[in-house]
Amino acid sequence: MKLSRTRLISAAASAAVLTAVVAGISAASDHEAPTSHTTASGASPAASGTVVSAVTTHEAPTRPATATSTPSTASRPVAASRPVAAGLGKMIHTGLDATPISEWVIKPVPVKIAGSKKKTFGFAIDDRKNNGALEQYLVISEVTAGAELKAGFHAVEHVYGYDGGIVQPAYGYFVGKSAKITGLVDGKQVQAKTAKWSANTNVTVFWFDNTKVTADTHLTSVAAYDAAGKRLAKAHVYYEGE
Repeated sequence: MKLSRTRLISAAASAAVLTAVVAGISAASDHEAPTSHTTASGASPAASGTVVSAVTTHEAPTRPATATSTPSTASRPVAASRPVAAGLGKMIHTGLDATPISEWVIKPVPVKIAGSKKKTFGFAIDDRKNNGALEQYLVISEVTAGAELKAGFHAVEHVYGYDGGIVQPAYGYFVGKSAKITGLVDGKQVQAKTAKWSANTNVTVFWFDNTKVTADTHLTSVAAYDAAGKRLAKAHVYYEGE
C-alpha cells in the first residue's frame, strides 16, 4: 500500500531539479556546527507550487541520471523562509553541507490541506547560511488530515540534485518506537541519520548522508527497526512518474 503525501516545492526549485548526475559536495565546510540534532530556531514554509505526489497516487519516478547525462544549467531555489511557528518544536540540524558555507536543516511547518480548511504539519528542508538566513527547497507532508500520525513511514522523499553541485538529501519521517532506520541504495543497506521531533517524540525524522546517497544512486526502500533489531515497517520510495 502506498503512503499518501503532499510535496511542496518552490517554483524555482521545480525548475532546478537536475536531470544529470550531481556529485556530493566534498569540500570542507565552515558552516556553523550544530550542538545536537535538535537545536535552535527554524523556519516556516514559503513554497509557491504544490504537487500532490502520493505514495498512493504518486507520479512516477525518473531514476536519477547516470554519469553520461547532459548537465543542467537550471538555477537553484531562492524561496526565503521564516522562523518555526509556535508549538511546532525545534529545527533539526542535519550536519550535512548544502554548500561549503551552509548546512541542510529540517524544520517542522504548518501545512494547509488542499480543498479543506483543516491543517496538518510537515517538514521543510532548508539551506541555512552562516548568518541564519534560510532558503526553502522542499516541504513534505501527508495529503489528508488525520493520517499524519498513523504508525509507519510518511512522506519519504528521494534525493534531488541541483546545479552548482547542490545535493538535497533524501528524507522523511516515521511514527513509532524505532531505534534504527535504513535505506536500500542500489541493493546495499545504508543507515539513515535520525532525530526525534521535539514536539512529539513518537515521530522520528530521518535523512540520508548526501555524500553517500547522491543523485546518481537509487534509494529503493526504507525500513525501521526496534531496539532488538526486529523490523517494524518497510516502505517503497517512489519517484516522479511511478
